[in-house]
Amino acid sequence: MPIPPFITQLREKVGTDLLWLTGVTAVVLDDEGRVLLGHRADTEKWALVSGILEPGEEPAIAMVREIKEETGVDGVVDALAAIQVQEPMAYPNGDRAQYLDLLFLCHATGGEPHAADDESLAVGWFSPDDLPEGTGHYTQERLAAVAEYRANPAAGPRFTRPAATPEPPTSYAQATTVRTATPADAATVGGLLHDFNVEFESPTPSAAEFTRRFTSLLEGPNVVVLLAERESRAVGFAYLTLRPSPYYDGPLAQLEELYVVPALRDQGIGTALLTTAVERFTAQGVGEIHINVDEIDTDTRRFYERHGFTNIQPGEDYRMLCYLRELGT
Repeated sequence: MPIPPFITQLREKVGTDLLWLTGVTAVVLDDEGRVLLGHRADTEKWALVSGILEPGEEPAIAMVREIKEETGVDGVVDALAAIQVQEPMAYPNGDRAQYLDLLFLCHATGGEPHAADDESLAVGWFSPDDLPEGTGHYTQERLAAVAEYRANPAAGPRFTRPAATPEPPTSYAQATTVRTATPADAATVGGLLHDFNVEFESPTPSAAEFTRRFTSLLEGPNVVVLLAERESRAVGFAYLTLRPSPYYDGPLAQLEELYVVPALRDQGIGTALLTTAVERFTAQGVGEIHINVDEIDTDTRRFYERHGFTNIQPGEDYRMLCYLRELGT
């Protein structure tokens, strides 16, 4: 989206330092219960209408403005469905920001949907049960939050609530142990990787096939799997590979996969895995750790950026990209 003038003015004073901003997102429904989505020009993904609050602007008024500006549709805000603090993020130019996102349930009152600005390639109505290919995780999570709100409006907006009773002074990461997997753990690792692929609807070998391959891979020096455990039960893993490089005395590492079981996410397990990998590889003389992340997977990108990873070379103002070519078997 275009950079609002007030942010440009702030950047002249603070540079790329982290800015705290307020964003608004709309789930706009029509009389048939369809949701309004825009095909974004920057990511080429289908997404909800969203924008940034101008200084002093009322959130609901800003939401109606964004709907009209982006889609040509007239809308009315019905309710605030969720409030969420997003993870810090970095833009391609190095600017850093963190958003308080206000999610609104809205309904359309008129106007024909069309790409009303250069932010969208197309705009349309879609059934929540039949979303277009390429709909991002962020949009699906927001639709789920609105569905939860509509099922029980009396509960109010979804937001993170403090614990009912004080918790012991220990972090989730401290409650998690991380160890290096051995060939004896191949079935555990294979099952977790299979679960990961199934959850995100990725093509996948069977858990048995993964087990067979990890039994062999974990015997070599160039594959490292870290297992996160709680009470001796595996709850996540990080799968990394090593390769030699003439640029360093030690190898380069590639983080191939990092996965935490769904019920235990946002509890520091991913951080424990990633921190352990960084600390161990630093001690072993590994030069760099590389990670490939889908551009639309903003939550994952923010997670890695929060831990010091970047897709911009020092001294440059453009992003690094990953290319691949599948080879025949």
